[in-house]
Amino acid sequence: MSYRASSIDPVYGDGPGRGLPRVNYYLPTVVTLLAAVVLALAAGGASLIALLTAVTELEKVSNNEVGASQSTLGLCGLVGIGGLLATVYFAIAAVKGVRDLFTPLYFTRGAMADKRVIGGRRAGSWLAVLPRYAGPDLALASQLTAKQRAPEPDRSEAAREPDKATRKTSGYLSADRISTEEAAALDVKSHRALFRVDPAAHAALQPGDEVLVAHSRFLEHIFYVAHVKNGEWEAFRNKALI
Repeated sequence: MSYRASSIDPVYGDGPGRGLPRVNYYLPTVVTLLAAVVLALAAGGASLIALLTAVTELEKVSNNEVGASQSTLGLCGLVGIGGLLATVYFAIAAVKGVRDLFTPLYFTRGAMADKRVIGGRRAGSWLAVLPRYAGPDLALASQLTAKQRAPEPDRSEAAREPDKATRKTSGYLSADRISTEEAAALDVKSHRALFRVDPAAHAALQPGDEVLVAHSRFLEHIFYVAHVKNGEWEAFRNKALI
């Protein structure tokens, strides 16, 4: 299913695109679901073999049989326990994938709290967002106020007016524009949403930016992350969905 937020049909290269892009929602979800099922079965099978081997070896050690090995018992036991944990992990991922198949694309809108690289480049680049809205309504999540649509002010002018430069502004949706049902999806004070994004988006976004993240609700595949720039959304596609 495709979702679209504007009349702009951006063409994305390595850099950001103007407007919010179309999303191929189901392909990465299905691929991840199938991969999770296969890995869960493989981990479960390996765990079962290892645990059966451990039980057999335990009987040999208990009976003092020739060729019994305590090291083999310990190794198989550890492999079996690790396999069980991996099976549970991938099974949970598979359940999330199934739930995502029946859940529309989700949007989280809010102010970016901070960004960091956790565990080096291999672990990825992460953004922390203070959600103002979280739900499937793209029109609501992407709406911009008249102030946000205005061109960015001249920084030199702002420097000569410190009272305006230091005034606290907010790109959040006003409370009167969100219905009671939609407000139930908000949890502004209790948590920060963490999203793993591509390096290009991580480098471009800054704390305090108003951001919009398009993702699957349960697996949290990030399809793109956008911020407001020069009166419109500028989006960065996530190229590492799986």
